[in-house]
Amino acid sequence: MNDWDRGVDADQNVVLISVPSVLSPNLAPPGKHVLHAYCPGTEPFGLWEGLDRRSAEYKNLKSQRSEVPIHFCNLQFSEYEKTNLNQNVLVPFGEGDVESG
Repeated sequence: MNDWDRGVDADQNVVLISVPSVLSPNLAPPGKHVLHAYCPGTEPFGLWEGLDRRSAEYKNLKSQRSEVPIHFCNLQFSEYEKTNLNQNVLVPFGEGDVESG
């Protein structure tokens, strides 16, 4: 929670982080973990409607909107940026699609 006064449903105010490889070690190489971080249900779909997935505008928005979860990962896991092997950024679309990359 970034700001308690804004509440849990405020845009990019809450980031949920789970580490599923703690319970299922086979999800990651030995000595590594899988981290799942996201803003739960607060991403405004309207930001994405009508954007061409190949456009610079889309890519810039995707990069911008991923900054908050990445920031929270860096706060919680001091070695996150140095040890991150792979990162997929998923974004919503109006019809419930997701796109990674």
